[in-house]
Amino acid sequence: METRAKVLLEIMKGPISRVKLKERFTDVSTKTVDFHVQRADNSLLKLKIIKEKNNVLTMNLRDPKSLVEICNILRADEEKGPVISKAIDSAFVKCFISSFGDHAGSIRGERGEDSDAIGSYMESRRLTDDVINTVLGLAAKTYQKIDLGFKVHYIIKVMGNVREAQECYLVNSSKGYGYLDSSSAEEGLKRVYRKSGTRRCRLWDFTNSILSSEYVELMASAVTDLFPELLQNFYNKIILEPLSKGETSFKVIDEEIVKDTGTWWALIYTGMLLTMVGGDHYRDNDYDPFESGMILRGVEKVKASKMEGGNIQERVLKLKSPLMEEYVEWKLERLEANLNQMKAELVNVSQVPEKSKTFI
Repeated sequence: METRAKVLLEIMKGPISRVKLKERFTDVSTKTVDFHVQRADNSLLKLKIIKEKNNVLTMNLRDPKSLVEICNILRADEEKGPVISKAIDSAFVKCFISSFGDHAGSIRGERGEDSDAIGSYMESRRLTDDVINTVLGLAAKTYQKIDLGFKVHYIIKVMGNVREAQECYLVNSSKGYGYLDSSSAEEGLKRVYRKSGTRRCRLWDFTNSILSSEYVELMASAVTDLFPELLQNFYNKIILEPLSKGETSFKVIDEEIVKDTGTWWALIYTGMLLTMVGGDHYRDNDYDPFESGMILRGVEKVKASKMEGGNIQERVLKLKSPLMEEYVEWKLERLEANLNQMKAELVNVSQVPEKSKTFI
């Protein structure tokens, strides 16, 4: 596996012919290189994590499973293996405690040392070994299985949650769009979603809460069918960047990827709303904050404020109040509607004949 990792690392540097690949090794025979590239039962070509055309080898990012295979092989390298493992754990922890992961679900029930460690990270944004170990332990209690495969699929699913929220914002902020029209999904998938009228803009569709490990893996595969660029984003941020810099700069909402200011704030607001709902009541999971205009109004307030000064955290805190006010107002309206419905039901029951009441 260590030799295979070295062969893969060379191919990852860029397209290369087999002849040139063999020339890069002085301590590995040409037969050994061929063995790892093609002849072994689990060779790089048979695993389909590389492909060959006109005798040129290149990387092949097909699906989440291919990323798992790449990471699994690279972890065997004595020097780069620990770097990749740390990058995966760091990204997984950021995803798990994000509002787009499990923050709105299982974490809210934690107490004591676990919540203290997570709270410390949320304030400082410093991902220490203590925080990583704490969150990994919490994830293990939540999902039971948190091996390499699960971590990779979980990260991709959270990236997909953010991408789904971005799609919902684009659809609702531009009347000319239909759901998935602005995405990179293949045309066939777009036609299926248009025909079915499927809209996934409800709050809980942007989280990983209350999902089994098997379901996370299935959904990760589904979301990369819709948004194949997620595979490349993962590869760039959690594999290539750590290999060159020694660590990852992965963010759940990454301004390097989400470059439009309005879209970036829409995702920040969605995360805030998820946290508020997650700490409140599960019945709100069907709420669509985009269709209702709540998120769009929040973004407009950001644009109108022209708050250029201060760091991002300060700006977020200042702009949190308007969103919270609207959320509380919406909750009160919802409560009033529920009370009126209950009253109406009581009135209907009171009008039922006595014999029917006995039956009821």
